[in-house]
Amino acid sequence: MVYKKILALIVAILSFCKVGALEILPEVRVAYFYPTDQRFREIYSGAGLYSVETSVQAWKGLYPWGSLGFLYASGSSKGEGDNTELYMIPIGLGLKYFFNFDRLHPYLGLGMVVAYTHIHNDSPFVTRNQSKWGVGGIVKTGFLADITQSLFFDFFLDYTYLKKSFDHPNSKPVVTHRADLSGLSIGAGLGYRF
Repeated sequence: MVYKKILALIVAILSFCKVGALEILPEVRVAYFYPTDQRFREIYSGAGLYSVETSVQAWKGLYPWGSLGFLYASGSSKGEGDNTELYMIPIGLGLKYFFNFDRLHPYLGLGMVVAYTHIHNDSPFVTRNQSKWGVGGIVKTGFLADITQSLFFDFFLDYTYLKKSFDHPNSKPVVTHRADLSGLSIGAGLGYRF
């Protein structure tokens, strides 16, 4: 079901794009991920989020974008010997609108995020390995600063809303745990304008 929604979104975005795109903006991004959920912060604190993102001009100022990222966080849920690790691979799709002011290009964006999450726990009191796909939303803001005609920095602040339910199949009855993986990402990217 999730895959059909992603495919429908891609087809909808591409159907509205001009045949000859005016600009393609690939970039590499590095961010600090600050979780908005207190429980998440107590266990993992913050984490590094590394991603690649490409925006393609469809109309004047309007750019569909796609991204692929990787987040790793480690922490302790209770104390000594209760270490836990979180791996997340977020995939994002959406639209950005750029405002152009000479060498600065502020933007606002919206989109959806599909994320694969894997949690590994060392504690004997919880499920050792859990993996789950989830769907959420993202709001983007930032600005591109031109270094040269083609090279640019991207300074950004993104908010991702992502909640997932994890089942604990070994417990009777089956217990469902809701995880809030929402958070703010603040960082910078380096890109090249084609």
